[in-house]
Amino acid sequence: MSGWSTLFFQPWWLLLLVPIMALWLLFARVPAARLVPSGTLGLWKQLSSSTSQRGARWTLPPPFANCLAGCLALCALALAGPGRAPVAKAQATIVLDLGPSMQLPDGDTSSSRTRLESAVERAQAWLVDRHASEVAIWIDPLAPGASVRAARPPSQWLAPGVQDASPADWRRFDQPGVLWISDHVPCDPLQAELVCLGARAVPGPVAVDGADRVDWDGSALQRQAGQAPELWMELDPGLGRALADVVAHWAGARGIQVHSPASAPGERERTRACLVIEASGPATGRPLDVTHQGWSAPGVLLEQSALASAVARPRVRSVWLQDAQHGALVTWTPGRIECSWYPTKAPQGDAGDTALSFARLFEAALVAPPPVVSAHARARQSGPSNSSATHAGARPVAQAERSFPASRARASAVLCLLAAGLGLLGLWMRQVPH
Repeated sequence: MSGWSTLFFQPWWLLLLVPIMALWLLFARVPAARLVPSGTLGLWKQLSSSTSQRGARWTLPPPFANCLAGCLALCALALAGPGRAPVAKAQATIVLDLGPSMQLPDGDTSSSRTRLESAVERAQAWLVDRHASEVAIWIDPLAPGASVRAARPPSQWLAPGVQDASPADWRRFDQPGVLWISDHVPCDPLQAELVCLGARAVPGPVAVDGADRVDWDGSALQRQAGQAPELWMELDPGLGRALADVVAHWAGARGIQVHSPASAPGERERTRACLVIEASGPATGRPLDVTHQGWSAPGVLLEQSALASAVARPRVRSVWLQDAQHGALVTWTPGRIECSWYPTKAPQGDAGDTALSFARLFEAALVAPPPVVSAHARARQSGPSNSSATHAGARPVAQAERSFPASRARASAVLCLLAAGLGLLGLWMRQVPH
């Protein structure tokens, strides 16, 4: 009965139609009144008809029986619950900009909310209005593989701290049923919907230059001597002394303090490290010599295990050092370097090439600590606007969710009224003499 289940929500009530049909047929088999002819011509006609007929005569049921049978049939249909076929509910997808500028105040001067907090509220309102749902698939555009299906994005996404300012490829999310939320227009969507949060210019720190901090006052840049925020990074002590010496030399030149996980500030302050260098796992004991960008060094392989971080979101990693047999050995994302290999001795080769090679890696992964946000993001101003494409659908989920919609209640009520009308008409016709 799978075909009928798309028309009736409780199709087993249709089985009542079988006894109703049987009762109706009983009324149809009632023989007509027998007339006994008294004339010769009538006798001959009866004899002629009796030779051509076999069995009982079938007659139409009386009108009152038709009305009562129709009443019972309509009651069975009402119990079966006719209605539109259930369809797969649309699953909304929300792509949420998590860049540093989203931690700035929103466009409402009377509120202390950040743009990110306003974005979540706007997204939840869009869910209820367009999809009658409170659950969506939340996507970080810089980590599309880390999507989350929930009523709100994970708290780690909303926590203040070091944020990745790398540009995201928004075009890959330009699909029907997808909502973009940002404080600017990353690109013009063709199929997705866009909510551009109202943003006002927010003066504040825009860069760090040594011990100085560079501020934007709304019209020009101002250098604040000796006011740079404390810069610090975290280095996993399991990566060996040779790498620690290289990191210490670079960090000292940049004025960055180096901490180990044990000596680093509290877990809350961990989110404000401008760079974290960590091992992918424990040492395997397998030696591996590598040569890279003008230097070479003996080293040890580490186990490649999934790193659990309270703040980092999985992103597409850039490979800095790799081996043909063992694959990626050192990868990085903004704010984080993951090592599956570390040198056991100081790298050999030209000192300048070696320092430049490691400095390029560290500088590429280094991020500015809060509250440093680029001048472009602080000066960005846009009024609240919505841009919707013609397509408002969304990807259907795999299974349709069955429910008791209002359409079923309305259809059942109409059938019950018709059944009551037919029942009363049948009883009235039964009482009226013919």
